[in-house]
Amino acid sequence: MPQGVARGVVLAPQEGVSRDRRGRPVALVVNANGEVESRELSVIRAQGADWVVNGGLGPGDRLIVAGLQKVRPGQQVTAEERASGSGAGPQAQAGPPAMR
Repeated sequence: MPQGVARGVVLAPQEGVSRDRRGRPVALVVNANGEVESRELSVIRAQGADWVVNGGLGPGDRLIVAGLQKVRPGQQVTAEERASGSGAGPQAQAGPPAMR
C-alpha cells in the first residue's frame, strides 16, 4: 500500500553512510575538485539496501562507498566510479591520488 511520494530525494547505499558520535547519519563525498568532504545527511527511511536521503546529498554527488578507512575530509583523491546496483546515483571508491 503506498504511503506517500517523496520528491527530490536521493537513494544512498547504506554501505556509504555511517554515524557520527551523536548518532547523526554522515557520508563522505568527492567534490568537483577531487577533495573529500564530510556531509551530514537527513534520512527519511530505509528502502532495501539504501537510505532515502532528503538532505545533504544531491544529484551528481559522488558518495564514497569503498576505501572509507583510507580517506579523511580535505584529502585529495582520485574517485573511480562503480556501477550502481540499486538505481542510486554515482558512487565512488576512493584511493590515493594517481601518480603522474
